[in-house]
Amino acid sequence: DRRPDSYQPMALDATLCLCPRSNLRIGGKLPPVEMFRRMGLRLALGTDSLASNDDLNLFREMAVLSEKFSSLSPNDILRAATVNGAHALGVAEERVSFAPGQCPVLMKMPLSAGVRDAERWLVTRGFEGKTERI
Repeated sequence: DRRPDSYQPMALDATLCLCPRSNLRIGGKLPPVEMFRRMGLRLALGTDSLASNDDLNLFREMAVLSEKFSSLSPNDILRAATVNGAHALGVAEERVSFAPGQCPVLMKMPLSAGVRDAERWLVTRGFEGKTERI
């Protein structure tokens, strides 16, 4: 069966990188995220380039995914923007782990007053904040 939804990419440990704002600008539509999830693909999130985007703000990419794909939880989107991308690049063990001898990348961002759901805020409004690497 040659239909895309019949492939088994997780057998290959595959990760698909989504760049939703570039997809909208270049092709006018978003990729079939739900089909990719049914296929078992690990989803990562990227920004593409300034040739197809106004900026390289990953928080804005998360906001588009959240707005367009209500089936994705804030945790799904944060994983796509962090752990899954690190996994695709082969650096998950040293950049996401808090194990001895590892060097995880940490960021801090103050939340807006009154925020009750930090994950949802980061995904939908995080582009409004100022991040700082620690």
